[in-house]
Amino acid sequence: MVSLDRIAERLNLDLMAAQSQLFAGAAIRSALDRAPFQRGLVSVDPARPVLVVGVTPDAIDVIARFLVDGYGTDAECHLLDTDIDDEPPTSVSLGQLHLFLTSNRPADSETVIWVGAADPYRSGRSAETLARIIARLRAPGGCPWDREQTSGSLRDDLVGEAYEVMDAIDNGDDRNLVEELGDVLMAVALQAQIAEDEGRFTLADVYEAVNAKLIRRHPHVFGDARVTGTEDIVANWNRIKAAEKASSGAVPLDLDDPLARFPAAMPALSVVARLVGRGEWPDDVFIDPFSPADEAEETVDWYARRLAASADPEAELRAAARRLLTADHGLRFAASAGERTEEWTGEHDDGPGSNAPEP
Repeated sequence: MVSLDRIAERLNLDLMAAQSQLFAGAAIRSALDRAPFQRGLVSVDPARPVLVVGVTPDAIDVIARFLVDGYGTDAECHLLDTDIDDEPPTSVSLGQLHLFLTSNRPADSETVIWVGAADPYRSGRSAETLARIIARLRAPGGCPWDREQTSGSLRDDLVGEAYEVMDAIDNGDDRNLVEELGDVLMAVALQAQIAEDEGRFTLADVYEAVNAKLIRRHPHVFGDARVTGTEDIVANWNRIKAAEKASSGAVPLDLDDPLARFPAAMPALSVVARLVGRGEWPDDVFIDPFSPADEAEETVDWYARRLAASADPEAELRAAARRLLTADHGLRFAASAGERTEEWTGEHDDGPGSNAPEP
C-alpha cells in the first residue's frame, strides 16, 4: 500500500492544506452497493477536493457514480497507478473515468483518484450548494429582490410550487418534476435563510427537527418497537405525536369545533375532501348549508354562483361547512372525538387518516 505522503508527493499536493476528503474505495463500494437504500451513509462535499485510494476494477462503476453525483461528469480527475511509482498522474473527466479505468488497468491493479474542489456556487449536485447560493443572494451585494423578501411575502409561494409538483406528477413528466421539486427546495431554503438573517433559526435547525421527528416516530425501524402492520404504525405515530405536543405545552385543539383539526390556511374544499374521505361529512352533502332545508338547491352551478358572489368565498365555504357539521352531525363528531382525542390533541389534523402518517 502506497503511503499518503508518497501519493501527495506524486500529485504535488498538500492534502491537509487543501482540506481534502479521504475515502477508501472499498468503503465507498460497501456503502453504496445497495443504493438507493444506503444513500447518505457516505457522501462527498464537492466544495472540497477528494482523494480515493485503493480503487480496484470491480469497484470502479460504483465509485465513478459516487464521484459524478458529487462533482458532475465534466469535472477533471487525476489518476495514479499505485503499482508504478514513477508514472505521472493521468487526467480524465469523471464522465470518462469508468471507461478509462476498465480499458487501461489490469484486473489486480489499484488506482488512486484525486478530484479538485468545485466552485462552491457551481457544484450543482449538492444540497449544500443550494444553501450557499441562497445565502449569497440574500447577502449585501446580492440580489435586490431576494434581499427584499420576508417570510410573509413568500408565504404563498410554497403552496404554488406544490401545485406545480402535483401537475408534473399527474402528467408523468419526470423532467418537469425534477425542476418543480427543486423549486420547493428553493422555497424552503429561502425561508430558512430569511429566518437565519433575523436570528430566528437556520436551515440546520430544519434538518435537525425533521430528522429527529422521523427517527422518533419510527420506533419500529430505529428502535425496538414491534408492529404487525400499518395500523400499528399509524397508532404509534399518533400516540408519539400526542405525547410530543403534550410535553411541548401546545394548546389542545377545540374538539367542539369540527374544523379545528385542520390548518386555518388549508383551502375549504380540501378540508371537506378530507372529511368526506374519513366518513365525517353528512350524507346529504348537496343540501345548501346557507338556507333552510326546504329551500335548498342541489346544483353545482348554484354553489358556484353563490360562492363567486361572496366577498370571501373561501371563508364563507369554511364557515358553512362548520355550521353544517356542528348542527347536523354534532353528536357523531362528539362521539368520535372522545375516542380520538389523543390523535388530535395539540396539532392540526394533517396526519394519519388519509393515506399515511405525516408530520
